[in-house]
Amino acid sequence: MSTVTSAIRRLWWRRFLVLLAIIVVIALIAVMTSSQLGATIEALTPPGLPEPVSASEQVSLDQGWNAEDADRFHHKAQGTQTLPIPLSWFLALEAPLNSPFAIPFFKRERFSDNRYLLRFGFIESAESENNEYGLPIGFAYSPFQSIRGLSRKETAVGLTCAACHTGQLIFKEKRYVIEGGPAVTDLGQLTNALRAALAQTALSAKLPFFDGRFGRFAKRVLGTEYSDLTRVQLSKELDGILGALIDQPAGIDVTEGFTRLDALNRIGNQVFALDPKRYGNYVNLNAPVSYPHIWTSSWFDWVQYDGSIMQPLVRNAGEAMGVSAELNLTAPPKGGRFASSIPFDNLHWIEQQLAGKDLPLVAKAFTGLNAPAWPDSFPAIDKAKAAVGAQLYDKHCSGCHLPALTPDIVHGKAPDAEFWKNFGPIRWRGRDGQEKQTRESVLNVKIIKQSHIGTDPAQGDVLRNRTVDTAGQRTGQGGPEQPRARPRHRCLPTEG
Repeated sequence: MSTVTSAIRRLWWRRFLVLLAIIVVIALIAVMTSSQLGATIEALTPPGLPEPVSASEQVSLDQGWNAEDADRFHHKAQGTQTLPIPLSWFLALEAPLNSPFAIPFFKRERFSDNRYLLRFGFIESAESENNEYGLPIGFAYSPFQSIRGLSRKETAVGLTCAACHTGQLIFKEKRYVIEGGPAVTDLGQLTNALRAALAQTALSAKLPFFDGRFGRFAKRVLGTEYSDLTRVQLSKELDGILGALIDQPAGIDVTEGFTRLDALNRIGNQVFALDPKRYGNYVNLNAPVSYPHIWTSSWFDWVQYDGSIMQPLVRNAGEAMGVSAELNLTAPPKGGRFASSIPFDNLHWIEQQLAGKDLPLVAKAFTGLNAPAWPDSFPAIDKAKAAVGAQLYDKHCSGCHLPALTPDIVHGKAPDAEFWKNFGPIRWRGRDGQEKQTRESVLNVKIIKQSHIGTDPAQGDVLRNRTVDTAGQRTGQGGPEQPRARPRHRCLPTEG
């Protein structure tokens, strides 16, 4: 046997012994310590992700916004902590390794790097006044957030409207960004990957001589305050946050995947189960749907597509709570109950940008965010086929979807179009029995019975059939009240 062959065998033998030692250490830790760490080990393996499709140029389309408006929409905070770790941790954390057994030997790019985050379907965004760290479209920072597992408030990372309502397509190596279009993101995979990255980092802290991953994380987070004492404290905080994540229910019956989200069940779970720690109210995700486009939707009489919400700010505040805005449900009635971290001025600005400054029925045009025009760089539209398509739409589609919203109507070139006859005020009967109506006229969309449409009813059933347990202790001057009967209330809002 040659000297080279012998040396190679010794090298591989040493590697095998090191790997075996790691497996033994992991097994011993899992057996001898808490069940929390055993659950952590189960979460070590990240999801498999596709490589992002590269593009040589990123193009913004003309949709009625300038670059500054678009950038503010992309990153305007909603007071949320969608990613349940401090911003400093997010920027310091390494992306998870594909195998937990590689933890002692390899390092990865940062989790927050575009080359990793874009694999979840996000869109690259440049550094700006609104995006200090150059995170993708849809990421924002919210200060003074209470993060479960930490005893102090921290600046957190949250998702914005743009994370789910900014589309993209690639043609001839150019990436076209579609404001208000359906996103192609996979938020479920993002959650799984973040959990794996945290779990691998926490495990690294417990492996003597193999703690390089945690050491790099600690030095980035602690900076000049790094010491043995602060390092140990950081490890405990990491265990606390990871333990809080593991303790929460996360059941899934139907996988969402790229381009889909079970938003209504997620909102209900966050507000009624995860935030108040009433896990009996958790419902497994079971009704994912595609993200809808949102241009002109500000002027619909029903701003939620299942016909459940009419007021835009109500809808947007609910969405902010669903992506983890802080909400106080336990304070006394006059002591801050229902206070939240939602910056309503930001939500109002977003709504105004979407809606535009003019009333459509008055201006006979839409001045907010509009659908993108067909780019000149795309193949030309076959006008003859388009004309036939318009006739088919009028015959087979307009009965449910109203007359087509053509570019001429959008831009004020068709003030006498049939389309404008579908505008009117919202009318309702008040508590005094008197009929009332809004001052503004909105587009009266048609609500079609699901039985007629014949599609999957799961999403429409979320607010119709889901109930929540609202019983519990209430705080007052006389101390906690004893729990009463356990009423269950339907989630479907009532009109009037």
